[in-house]
Amino acid sequence: GERSGEAAFARCYAGLRAAPINDVRIVASDERVSDSDPSADAGSLSAGTVVGGTYRVVHELSRGAMGVVYRGEDLGLGRAVAIKVLRSDLASDRDLVSRFRAEAGILASLHHPNLVQVFALGEHASDVYFVMELVEGQPLSEVLRAQLEKKEWFPIPAIAQITLEISDALDAMHALGVIHRDVKPANILLDREKDRAVLVDVGVAVRAGDQRDAAGTPGFAAPESFLEHTDAAMTDVYGLAATVYCMLTGRPPFGSGPAPQVVQRQLNDALTPPSQLRPNLAGAVDDVLAKALHPTPKRRWASASTFAVALCRALERAPADHQMPVQEVDDPVKQAEAIMTPTTGLDASDVSMSQAGFAIPLDQRVITGQVRAAHLRVLTKLLQHHVGESGMARVLIETPTLANAFSSSLAPLSWVDLTDLIAAIDRARGLIPSQLVPRKVGRGTMSATFARLFGADPTTVPAETVLSALPSFWDRYHVWGGISVQVHQGMADVALDGFSGSTDICELVGAELERIVELTGATAVGAAHTSCACLGAVRCEYRVSWAHD
Repeated sequence: GERSGEAAFARCYAGLRAAPINDVRIVASDERVSDSDPSADAGSLSAGTVVGGTYRVVHELSRGAMGVVYRGEDLGLGRAVAIKVLRSDLASDRDLVSRFRAEAGILASLHHPNLVQVFALGEHASDVYFVMELVEGQPLSEVLRAQLEKKEWFPIPAIAQITLEISDALDAMHALGVIHRDVKPANILLDREKDRAVLVDVGVAVRAGDQRDAAGTPGFAAPESFLEHTDAAMTDVYGLAATVYCMLTGRPPFGSGPAPQVVQRQLNDALTPPSQLRPNLAGAVDDVLAKALHPTPKRRWASASTFAVALCRALERAPADHQMPVQEVDDPVKQAEAIMTPTTGLDASDVSMSQAGFAIPLDQRVITGQVRAAHLRVLTKLLQHHVGESGMARVLIETPTLANAFSSSLAPLSWVDLTDLIAAIDRARGLIPSQLVPRKVGRGTMSATFARLFGADPTTVPAETVLSALPSFWDRYHVWGGISVQVHQGMADVALDGFSGSTDICELVGAELERIVELTGATAVGAAHTSCACLGAVRCEYRVSWAHD
């Protein structure tokens, strides 16, 4: 018989959540199965097989030691999906079945644009499966390998965006007490359809504080993952930093080889500064990565996003580079990783242009920093409302440089240059009667994204608490400058350093602050711009006020 669908999935997931923490023990990483492995044919589903009454198998995508991933079709909703099936020869192993279900349960508890979404869990004959979002892209590891073959550095802007997006995904996992434990280039997909980086394969993830066995990929997994230590957020900071090191230099931070030797180097050897391998990098990059890759967890950055922002600020100092120094380049990524590749399709040559914001010259980023593309999505909708589709077509013809800024396919949580937003607002001013374009963009962006990026329902948190936390989440919207807040009863003073000098952005920031407080349920909210860097002040300052019920 067959048990599947949302009801069965909900029961399984509820059971997982209700189980004692120590019952959820996830022990080993998926590895590619060779063609000579006698288990390679285990659990194969033929094309056309329908599971769960609505998911039809199209063809196999990849095969691992535990399961097989198929491309599938949701017959009910007409969408492409990925179907992961536990190998049938393993279905009698209760521990492995529990691990497989736990992977689905962990994914189901996470809702983030840079994580794979799970749709259903069920059984087909003797096969256990779950259905998840299909990511049309290529593993970062394969893209890096292609760059090495061409002896070209991976672009700095691409590194910055991937790091910011994956750090967001990790923060979302950590907020729910889930530690990934196997962050590496092979587990990051570059989605060409939605212009995003996606963290995949939570097969060795654990709940913080769980009992667990050693797992992960030596050289990328933190040393404590192989020792009798508790995993925490800093464990994933290490994996992300090792991945960044690989993107920057083309090699893992502690080389490759037998696992015990690699782990010993992670524990005992000094890190080779990336600037020694890629000369254009600033010393600040060395410092940021040395802290993130420290063998002692408490010496690392406390969160993934804190590390990512520090890295991006250090990378802003690097001039553009393309060709590696002329030398023989090994392929340590291939030697170091067992690659699981759920999907294919993105050419390495497309990387620098396919991700939103990657095509802008780096020297502009040094001056202005980046913002979430959600600002541009709000502005595009506002402009479409006023000028219609034909008007938008004319805008793109007249200003082709803004084609990416006004693209409807721009992922809201991707990163774009602040200069793009400034230019787009300036263009919109000539087409929209209202002179409040920046305010509308700021308010609209917060209305659409704040609950997600803040990480909690703002209506359940007092305005004072939300504003006190402003320095911890402002970098989720703006990667430039620094922000400080002094909160009083019914009032807060906000100071913004490192400003770009645009009065439009001054207005936009004030509107964002105003809308943030309104979303808490406060009334009579105002945000006065009391000091402006555009007028010669040292920094921009705002006084935010509101009424208590």
